[in-house]
Amino acid sequence: MSNRRPALSVVVPWCDRAEIAATLQHNGPLLEAHGAELIVSNCGGDAEALERALSGSRLPPGRTITIACRDFSKGLAINLGASVARAPWLGVLDADILLGGGCLDDVRAALRPDAVVTVARVYEAVRGERDLGSELTDVIFSVELVRTRGAHTRIETKRLSLIDGSRSGPGLVFLHRRAFVAVGGMNSQLSGWGWEDIDLIARLQLQLHMVREEVGAVMHVTHSRPASQGGEARRTEANNLMECVANYAIGNLRGSYDADRAAWRRRAKVRELA
Repeated sequence: MSNRRPALSVVVPWCDRAEIAATLQHNGPLLEAHGAELIVSNCGGDAEALERALSGSRLPPGRTITIACRDFSKGLAINLGASVARAPWLGVLDADILLGGGCLDDVRAALRPDAVVTVARVYEAVRGERDLGSELTDVIFSVELVRTRGAHTRIETKRLSLIDGSRSGPGLVFLHRRAFVAVGGMNSQLSGWGWEDIDLIARLQLQLHMVREEVGAVMHVTHSRPASQGGEARRTEANNLMECVANYAIGNLRGSYDADRAAWRRRAKVRELA
């Protein structure tokens, strides 16, 4: 392991996603060029399969952290990855994301202590035909929270382009590690899929009054998802939204970083990347 402190720690939460072999082969040199370290956080996945995927890629310095848990939790995986990060700046990439050539340049130019940076455009590797006319360019979804003293906080949840089919990437997030820890990181108590990424952004805005910047572009490796899983994701997202709003209503603006770290640090296996 190099004694030189990395400029950026990038956490990739993972559990048995075969796409990681191709995405790391693509992303590894880009991360290395930016002085970043890579942290692959294996939350319940096949450790041997992950080792095989890592062995075929040119990777920057970093480490894997592995826990044997029954169900994958993206929030838990990110929190544990962040707990072994060495850089002052922290980023999160999904295992099925290919960085655009200038994405990290855009991200690093936008980073500052009072900002949370998310990816502006996520393109599908396999794009469908689009013929939606020219009267609209984008559809933007947002939630506005009004506090008892009258302060309004608007959180953009999703942006869809009707021109090129891209969407925003609120889960592809970069920020100062101190800010992540200050709000308790991710909330691993949320279940299923959906809203956990927005919850982090909401708490950063509500508690630390951080500004959100959206920059850069990435490619999502298209894969099929059963219709039943899509329906389940919509249900759990709605449930998570209501749970988060209930937390905000009682002034609970912290994630589970401290509890996750305490519960798993002695059971987690950490290995340095060669």
